[in-house]
Amino acid sequence: MLVKWIRCSVTDRPGFERGQQKWAGLLGEPGFRGQGGGWSRTRPEAAHVFGFWESRAFYDSFMARAHDRLAVGQTGTYTDMQVLLFERQFDVKVGFEPRFRDVDVVRVAHCQVHADRVEHFTIGAGEGVEPRDGRFAGHAQGRIRSGPWP
Repeated sequence: MLVKWIRCSVTDRPGFERGQQKWAGLLGEPGFRGQGGGWSRTRPEAAHVFGFWESRAFYDSFMARAHDRLAVGQTGTYTDMQVLLFERQFDVKVGFEPRFRDVDVVRVAHCQVHADRVEHFTIGAGEGVEPRDGRFAGHAQGRIRSGPWP
């Protein structure tokens, strides 16, 4: 699975929200699994959008064919767009399926880990920390990705 994380500074919130509605066109795209997003709690102008794709090949095909047609609806409504693509490194809770119908909250933990603590962090996240969350009703899954923010 490929996850696309988009972060941008919105300069025209009503226009951005109207343009965001055009992305409903993704529903018919081969390999598209779901999308969700929201506003930063600490930077009110910052929007975050997460898209889920079955594979990099499906995503690349969409980008080559249909992306610009949908994106034009938000032209001029944001600045400073940053995009991060990542694929599964390992699951914290097995069996992740991106479902958004029954989801009220998506929690993203964006951590900076010192180079000498990466192994410790990975072991803790994979075996000791997040799996406990799976005992709580509604906890869907955890996912680990590593690498720099662009």
